[in-house]
Amino acid sequence: MRLSSFPLPAPRAGEAPTVLENFPAALNDAIERSGLSLDSLQRRLAQRGVRVSLSTLSYWRRGRSQPERRESLAAVGVLEEVLGLPRQTLLGLLGPRRPRGRWLSRTFPVRPLDTLWEDAATLTGLLETLGAPTEEQLTYLSLQETHSVDEHGVDGASTVRAVIRAEVDGVDRCAVTYLGEGAAPVVAPRRSCRLGRNRVGPDGQLVVTELILDRMLRTGDTAVLEYEVVWPAGQASASRLHRFRRPVREYVAQVEFHRDAVPSRCFQTYRHGLWSAEVGRQDVWIGAFRTAHLVALDVPAGIVGLRWEWN
Repeated sequence: MRLSSFPLPAPRAGEAPTVLENFPAALNDAIERSGLSLDSLQRRLAQRGVRVSLSTLSYWRRGRSQPERRESLAAVGVLEEVLGLPRQTLLGLLGPRRPRGRWLSRTFPVRPLDTLWEDAATLTGLLETLGAPTEEQLTYLSLQETHSVDEHGVDGASTVRAVIRAEVDGVDRCAVTYLGEGAAPVVAPRRSCRLGRNRVGPDGQLVVTELILDRMLRTGDTAVLEYEVVWPAGQASASRLHRFRRPVREYVAQVEFHRDAVPSRCFQTYRHGLWSAEVGRQDVWIGAFRTAHLVALDVPAGIVGLRWEWN
């Protein structure tokens, strides 16, 4: 299940498009606003006599490569037409030929906190008190989490494995944010990190926890860390969702249900933001071992994960 193929919502009436200053960010924004999947976009280009592979479109969108050959530049001109953009909107952002590089999430703008979190002001304050690396300084390449649900349908714990990359020198920590119901969850390090400072919001439900890495990272260095999130006693959220401020290369969510509390239905879900409609909803099979999972690649910024329903 590739979330990169989900149709994303169009902007609200009267909402002006964001002016973006680089090609991949502008292309990604235009594709999201169009609601077209890469498959649909490829077909519309083909109808106009332009042949571009899905991998090429994905690479352009992610900033892994840029159009340089004459045929590619001609394709971008048609791409502007298909996406309903004024001429030279994308072509005008293409600079000189550059070397091919690794996946660069920093080419995408950071989603504002208030589009993903209800109490963004409180969260901003908590993050500022920690002084943790920002999204421009630290990239999440992969996030994998396994969540347990007990026999009463209550959340147990989530085990999280993150692969991160430093975009600047001197990164030695990261901050993780979680929201509980009635009380804040407890974050505990498991591998390749140790507990730093902890900040809880005034309502006692929002928590930002600092995790200290086992070494200081230089630009381009990666680290793999694991931690556990223990949810408040009695919390039964019926979902496992994650909020990404920037695109992430891989997101894996797995939920393990107790044999006495298997839901009647489980499905994947994606929203562009708090106030956006749910798109790409699709049923997910609960297997013989009472687990359901989602594997999403090239996940756009937004709210993504699994939901389930009881009888």
